[in-house]
This record gives sequence, structure tokens and C-alpha cells, in this order.
Amino acid sequence: MARDPNQTNDPVKFAQGRDVKEQPEATNNSGRDASRDVDGKPFANEHKHSTNISGGQNAQAAGIQIIPPADPLYLYQTYTLDVTVDQTHPEVWAVFWTSGAESPPPDEGKCGHTVIFDPDGLYQGYTPVGNFQGKMSIKAVGPNTDTTITIYAHSEDATPIGIADLKFLKAKASDNPPKTTLGLFTLDGPPLPAPGGTHLVKAVYTDDVGTPLPGEITWQLNNTSATSSTILSTNPTQTIDDGTTTNGIDQVAVQSVYRLIGCAILTATAPDGAKAQLSLAATQYGRGPSITIAPDETQQTLTATYSGAGTEVLWEAFPADQVQFTNRTTLVANGSTQNTITAKGDGPFTAYISASTLNEQTGTRDYGVLQLTLQGSVQHGIGITGTDPIPLYAAQTLTATNANPSDQMSDIYWSAVPSDP
Repeated sequence: MARDPNQTNDPVKFAQGRDVKEQPEATNNSGRDASRDVDGKPFANEHKHSTNISGGQNAQAAGIQIIPPADPLYLYQTYTLDVTVDQTHPEVWAVFWTSGAESPPPDEGKCGHTVIFDPDGLYQGYTPVGNFQGKMSIKAVGPNTDTTITIYAHSEDATPIGIADLKFLKAKASDNPPKTTLGLFTLDGPPLPAPGGTHLVKAVYTDDVGTPLPGEITWQLNNTSATSSTILSTNPTQTIDDGTTTNGIDQVAVQSVYRLIGCAILTATAPDGAKAQLSLAATQYGRGPSITIAPDETQQTLTATYSGAGTEVLWEAFPADQVQFTNRTTLVANGSTQNTITAKGDGPFTAYISASTLNEQTGTRDYGVLQLTLQGSVQHGIGITGTDPIPLYAAQTLTATNANPSDQMSDIYWSAVPSDP
């Protein structure tokens, strides 16, 4: 893909951390290309910067500073970021992380890149701050193409925050880059509020050129000693056309200790062995939902209420293969936005609907989750095709097709009933 013209041509010089105060006042408008969200591109084009800072020195401004390694960053490798908190903010004792836009954005019909923070579970999903310093590990996966991804570091209450644009280079052939990758990220927070409700996570399964891949994704959830939570589906979930699937963490709870952070570690595995691990930090002071989702009487039209005109809202659902959205993103106007859904399946089922957007002012995702019971719409029966009308005395082949493959059939019996003249 083409290099971002705003970035330096020197591959050794990467975007340094910057404080949010270096930008004009941000809005909640994510700037996402609505026509591309369906293609499994997590957070592509989700915000726009007034500047794109690159160079060998870190910005010196009050707040949180993200310091990447001096060496070039490559896809699929794990790196450690240093983070510093200005001494004017002694109240900051933990830093949480969120990914934003990537540049250039993915091509139409292709998957983008996913940033995974704490991919090995070493930091339990957040950065403890001591002496105004801390560390976090990071890895970017997806198609094997150069990309620049914006990341956010923020305190528990999102005051202050820090921002950095990190450039990841295409992996070297000598490093045997993977042919497929699995990305995994949360649509809420972080940190998640504890105790709290249901929080959806999304997996993106793609090959090394960004083509979405079909397959069943298996899931495993491990709780730390401070956390108690469950997963919505312990069974594999099927990716849809854009290579994505969803699952959810339910009822995250943390022991009632001041400033204790719990962590649930979620692992997803693709059929070919591609794997991703996500550390979900939760605290008693995590930000709760700020988007309200309400269905109409038909439960087909959903209204999300959110402040900020022009904000682009991303819609996801669990189970992903049973709920289809008319639009994967919609724009807020007059304090709300609407979408319509179609439920697939045989009989009623419980669905979880997520509406979320990146909040540039806080460096976190504003979100809402709705649980509702949907009635699946599925066809049953056998369809018959052939030449109509059939000429007398001529041989003709008729084809019988099962309208619903989940209705298992071993034999089809034929009969004919004469019609009235």
C-alpha cells in the first residue's frame, strides 16, 4: 500500500508520543468510512489529526507521553512501549490503552490491522505507574503491509491522555511472517466497569493480503484471582462475510478493594491455529455505557441515543452470524441514530447489540449494549426447479433443493397429482 505522505520517509524515524493538548479541541466524530466497516477493519479512519508528528524526539508537554522503541517496528512482533506521566498528575496510578485509526485505510473488501495490547498477558491489560513511569507490550497483526496506527494511553478517568502514531513495517520474508492472523479487541472501554454487564469483543480473521477468511473461532476465558466473569459462548462462533465474529464477557466482577484492577484473559483460536489473546482490565471506576440503545415494537429498528452531532457509530452483534445490520455504521443527528436488523435462525434466541464510537477527548470507546430476544426468520421446505412448462413426451430433469441446510434430509420422495383441466 502507498505510504502516508504526511509521514517521514526515513523508516527509522517513527511518530513520537504526543499529548492531546497539542491538537485543537477534538470532537467525537470518528471519521470512519461507513462503506468499509463491514469489511472487518477495526477502527479504520476512526478519527482525524490536525498534525501527524514524526521524528526522533518526544513531545514535551504536560500529560501522558508514549515512547516507542528507537528501532523500526515490524508487524507480528511484540514490542515494549515506555510511558511517562507528567509530575503535575500524581493522581495517575494506572494507564489504559486503546487503538484508533490506521493510515492508509484498508482497500475496499479487505481487512485492516488490529493492535493487541499486552498480547502475552504480562501486564494484565494495563500499565501500573510507579515514579511517573510504566511499560506496555504491543503487537500489530493483519495483512502484511506497511501501516501507521494511532494509539491512545489514558488514565482511569481519561484525564489526562496521550496519543502516538506508530508506524509498523511489512514483516521481512526472513522472519517467516504468518499466512493468516487473528485480531482481537474490545468494543468497550477500557477499563471495563466492575461489576458490570455484558461487553462484546470482536475477532478479525484474515490472510496476509487482507482477504477475510471463513471459519469457526474457538474461545477460552481465564480469570485472574481478582476477577470473576463468564463468556457468552463457550462454543465456536462462525465468521461472517467480512471475516469477523463476536463473543462477549458477562458480569465482570472485581474484589472490593480500593484501586484493585482485575483482569480476564480471553484467547481466540482460528481453524489453522492462528491465535490472539486479549487482556481485559476491569475496575470499580471503569466508565459505564454512554450510548442508550432502544428497539421499536417490531424489534427490527434500533435507536441509539448519543450526544455529539455527526458522530459515527459502529454497530456489532452477538451472535454475529444471526443478526444482520442494514448499515454497519450510522451518523448521529439531533442526538440519536437509527439502524435496522434482520434476525436469522430457527426460533427465538438471545442477542446482544453493541453501538460504539471512539471518543477522541478521552481516548476510550463510548458504548452501549442492548440485550433482547429475537425471533429468527428462516425458510423451510423443498424447492423444485425445472423447465416450465414441460413438453409432453419429452424427458426432463427436475432439481429438488433443501431450503434450509440445517434441516437434515437423507431422502426425498416424489409424487405427482394431476391438476384439473
